[in-house]
Amino acid sequence: MAYSDDTAFERPTSAILVGTPGALLNWIAFGFASTSRGGYFWTDVRLTGQQVDERDPIARGEIAPARFTVVPPEELSQNDAPANAALSMLVHAEDGGGPLRQLADFIRLSTHTRELIASQPRGDSPPLLVLSNAQRVASLYSAESVGPVVQAIVGSGVSLLVTYADDPPEGRVDFENVWHVRTPDRAPWSEASIEVEKARADGPFAPGSRVGLRTVPRLRATMARIA
Repeated sequence: MAYSDDTAFERPTSAILVGTPGALLNWIAFGFASTSRGGYFWTDVRLTGQQVDERDPIARGEIAPARFTVVPPEELSQNDAPANAALSMLVHAEDGGGPLRQLADFIRLSTHTRELIASQPRGDSPPLLVLSNAQRVASLYSAESVGPVVQAIVGSGVSLLVTYADDPPEGRVDFENVWHVRTPDRAPWSEASIEVEKARADGPFAPGSRVGLRTVPRLRATMARIA
């Protein structure tokens, strides 16, 4: 069965891909990013001197340098500039979802994230920001802080796709789409599937469904290359 995935990331939204191996998650992310009508930019979280899996699209040079950057985990920590304290005082008297709260959450994004959002060209479709190996920044964020961060990014008019090569994090529920990648033992990666824990109403997949990677039109070219 084929799935209509033309609308994936056509409106600002968020998605997290959870599972292993990380290289496969990144190929899936690359399949969506490379077909994004709004363009994309890819940030890989990496420790100094850390080696990249040779099977990964990053190691194979699939992502153009102009669309790619590597950052250490600490560069994505939340911004605790003194201005936040003043904003917090103003926000305290406002309802939780008000414009001042949204502004404060945006300012608290890391400098890298804010500058990246500001630099993206805008058109009819939102740009897609990919963050790979997000498990390497998990210790910098409490489960309660994930929602405001994700909402601040999406609220700025871009889409966010995160790959998380580890056990499912508690904060995943704050993404609009939560996709678990399931890979059969001793089977080619192209035989893997996406198990949908959570989905946006107008997203490509239904909640509770299990979607073979080969059946997703925007992933077919990518899957053919890693079969």
